[in-house]
This record gives sequence, C-alpha cells and structure tokens, in this order.
Amino acid sequence: MLQVAISDAQSATPVLRSVTMVVPQARALGTLKYLATGTYPFVGVAQAEGRLFDGGTGMTLEAWVDTRVGGGNVSTAVQWQWRMSRMS
Repeated sequence: MLQVAISDAQSATPVLRSVTMVVPQARALGTLKYLATGTYPFVGVAQAEGRLFDGGTGMTLEAWVDTRVGGGNVSTAVQWQWRMSRMS
C-alpha cells in the first residue's frame, strides 16, 4: 500500500517576493540571503512525505520526504497562486 501526504505548504508573500525579484537593490539583498541560507526571501515551500508498506504485515518497504522551495526566477516574480505542474 502507498500513503502520501503534504506535510507542509507555505505560500509566497506576493508583493514582497515581486519587489525582491524586480528592484535591483532588493534583488542583490535577496541573492545574499540565498548565498547564506540556500533560499530566496518570501518564496513558498511545499513538502510531501510518502511511505510504501506491505498491507499484510505493515512492514515499511520504503519511505521518503521531498521538499521544494520557490526559486529566484524573474519570469515568475509576479506569480502568486499555487499551480499544478507536470513532473518531467
């Protein structure tokens, strides 16, 4: 059997994210934050967990956690809604 759950989801802060992507001085500060922490300011985060287990014995065969953090692409600076995308 397979269990999958979204365990954490935080949306981006729309106006502040746009400002830090478009205004050059704010973009420079955002890049410094990225270099220090590995994430851009005011971006969204999503985390999902999954477990594959034997339905008869309850023994876990495999488990995983995947976290995705928003990026610093200028082309998505004004995007503020969650959207579904296809896995490639």
